Amino acid sequence: TRKQATERTPVKKPRPRSRAALLRKRANPPARRRKTRRSREIPRGTNFSERTVALGLGANTPGPLGKPEETLTYTVERLRELLTGLMCSRVYRTEPHHRRDQPWYYNQVVIGIAPAGPHRLLTLVQELERLGGRARERELRFGPRPLDIDILLYGSLVLHAADLYVPHPRMHRRPFVLEPLLEIAPHWNDPRTGVPWRLYLP
Repeated sequence: TRKQATERTPVKKPRPRSRAALLRKRANPPARRRKTRRSREIPRGTNFSERTVALGLGANTPGPLGKPEETLTYTVERLRELLTGLMCSRVYRTEPHHRRDQPWYYNQVVIGIAPAGPHRLLTLVQELERLGGRARERELRFGPRPLDIDILLYGSLVLHAADLYVPHPRMHRRPFVLEPLLEIAPHWNDPRTGVPWRLYLP
């Protein structure tokens, strides 16, 4: 019995491209998709997590960590280890508000998720202040300091305790707090009143 020969479909070999075609391809490469840069600000409609905190940083004198701007840089790096998903405003140079006879301040606001409750967080940031050279028992009220860290907001919490007020009781009157806060959280509201923070600015 003869074996029937299997028919094979002939494979078409690609034609070699001309030199001119190759040059055209190199001159017009396929467009690449651009990666969209994520905004540093928190989107509209994003609600507080119960542990979303905003901290205000300030410094206007040299300390053991260096000049004020160096102190803030170091402090932010330490806060990255403490707070999850840290977001930072730029650094603002601001005139002293209460005592004029002192250097201008370097101010900044950071936002992140706290690892613990408000009083434990207060203990942690006060330890960081001491590392930056702050000695509360020797300083003047509203006077110069190498590092100041305020708990501005802790989620939607409203707290009046002997050692801690949240939101910070004077933040609505301080442009050097509100402007950096609104840079990264422009749609947030005062949890005490529901008033948008931006409306407190003059």
